[in-house]
Amino acid sequence: MRTLGAYRHYMGVLFRRGERWRLAVSVAGSIGIALLDTLSVLLVSPLIQAMGDSWRQGTAGTVARMLGLTTQTSLVASLLAMVIGGFVLKDLAAVAFNWWSLGFTASVRTRAQVEMTEYYMRLPYYHHAHLGLAVILRKTMVTVAQAYGAFANSVIGIFVQIFSVALMVTALLVSSPLITLTLLAFLGVAGVVFLRIIKPVNQRLGREQVELSEKSYGLAIDAFGAIKETQLRNSYEYFMRSMTGPIRRGAQIERVSGFVSALPKQTMEILFMLGLGVVFAVSAGDGVSSDMLATIALLVAAAFRLLPTVAGLMGSVANIRHAEAGTREYVESRLASLRPGAVPAPVSNEGVVPMALTSELVVDGVHFSYSPQGPEILTGINLRVPVGSTVAFVGSSGAGKSTLLDVIMGLQTPTQGRLLADGVDVSTNMLGWQRNIGVVPQEVFLTGRTIAENVAFDEEMEDIDEQRVLRALKRADILDFVQDQPEGIWSRFGEGGRRLSGGQRQRVGIARALYREPRILVLDEATSALDNETEARIASTIAELGDDITVIIVAHRLSTVKDADMIAFLADGRVDAVGTFAELLEISEGFRTLAELGDLGQTVSAARQAAGQVAQGPAAQGVTKSPAAAGQAVSPVAVSPAPVQADAPSGAAPVDSDTVPATTQA
Repeated sequence: MRTLGAYRHYMGVLFRRGERWRLAVSVAGSIGIALLDTLSVLLVSPLIQAMGDSWRQGTAGTVARMLGLTTQTSLVASLLAMVIGGFVLKDLAAVAFNWWSLGFTASVRTRAQVEMTEYYMRLPYYHHAHLGLAVILRKTMVTVAQAYGAFANSVIGIFVQIFSVALMVTALLVSSPLITLTLLAFLGVAGVVFLRIIKPVNQRLGREQVELSEKSYGLAIDAFGAIKETQLRNSYEYFMRSMTGPIRRGAQIERVSGFVSALPKQTMEILFMLGLGVVFAVSAGDGVSSDMLATIALLVAAAFRLLPTVAGLMGSVANIRHAEAGTREYVESRLASLRPGAVPAPVSNEGVVPMALTSELVVDGVHFSYSPQGPEILTGINLRVPVGSTVAFVGSSGAGKSTLLDVIMGLQTPTQGRLLADGVDVSTNMLGWQRNIGVVPQEVFLTGRTIAENVAFDEEMEDIDEQRVLRALKRADILDFVQDQPEGIWSRFGEGGRRLSGGQRQRVGIARALYREPRILVLDEATSALDNETEARIASTIAELGDDITVIIVAHRLSTVKDADMIAFLADGRVDAVGTFAELLEISEGFRTLAELGDLGQTVSAARQAAGQVAQGPAAQGVTKSPAAAGQAVSPVAVSPAPVQADAPSGAAPVDSDTVPATTQA
């Protein structure tokens, strides 16, 4: 009973209230077709009787009297027309209804897959780093397919199959009780035995198939995502060896599952035919009357309808067991997506106006942790960034640079503190704030579409503003290269931009960011994978963007940020010191060590030789070395105001059964 309750709960989640009436129509229509099928089969017995000498007796005689037929020929013709007409009508109805039913299930499955895809796309950013692409593909594709393709269809099938069996058995009981009870006992025993064998096998195979799908997706992503390294290192054998096992096992699971599902029908047909042979052998000893022949004909016709139905019933039970694990996982994800605050409410980009930013951006007393019980990743961050300046966040791995960047971009919500644009809290208009930002990540993701589509990124081809694309490409210093291509901005360079150099890919990424006409350009390790010459050219490109764009850079390589107006040196989630490159060399031992490790020794030495001159600079401008950098005065470029107490931390929305590690640092 507990299992039936769980299945009823699953079906309630799978189908919305507005879809359940169509589900009821689907079941009722299938039952109606089963009724036509049963009536057509039942007419076989009087048809056989009508062909014999006793056509005026039994069921055939009753039909003749009801229809007012007085000759055997007219009775046979009428019954034959009924049988043929019944089967034709049933089959035509089945074809039409099957088309409608498949359309209904396809629309519901499409709706579910779209909902799951949107849910996982809208999940807070940190969930994606934890889940991984293979898990997301499993949850948005495999579990949906199992829930609707196997589980729901099989539950619907069970209702119809039970009704069909009950209807056919009732008709046979009226015609020949003893033979029917014998057949029923045989089918019942065979069904119980098969279900005892099939149930645990299908449950185990279903769980294994869900796990294998995630593993297969992950291996394929690894192999094709790193195809350059795969080919360079001749790693085909390794990846093929890794993938062949899951692929082969998946095929074995499908084979065993298909075999087990088909086994009941074939086995019962063999046993039934053997039993029928015994009945014929016994009957032949005393001669076969027309009534006996009609009964046997009805039994054979009914059995050939009944056996596949019973086998289908057991197959449906097996499919439900097989799909149970995937369905349960889908239901958990679906219920998680319905919780209040699980994901941000959908908001259209239509009419979104960028938030005003004409003076400064202030990071005011920002703290951040991934969970209320977890350690703080950012502690008391206070920064003041003038519009039009170039600001860099530097520090060792785990210092909190990228996390601070995510907070500024609105991808992470501070547990305390706030972000102010011209004195206005950006959380009051997050979409308008994010409209100000263009980001260039370390690895720019390029699709296999055209350059223009990659630059516009999220616009339909007919909506792309070609002039804006050209301006963005020019500002990114890649327009000449693109225009030299045969198809210009409509040229393609392969999936991931494989036919572009690293520097060219980064420039396309910069053009994509600039296409938004942002007020803030964020470079998240955007040049760390480039050679020094290419990095220098891109740095020059960024420097020439003009004072209308504020540039925020996260970098490990200090050569990238040497000329920044302001550098914030982070350590252990705190701002350790703020100033220009030369100022930080003087006041921050940690920064100085980082510079020496970065092979900027000559710069360090030059700074030390000019120590007297530099020492006066920071003092005059109020630049201080600050282990916590909270509440202390700094340069005019980065003033740390008194921390502002924000509202209590808001808890993260629950995300099905997966949790997010509380110790991850950027």
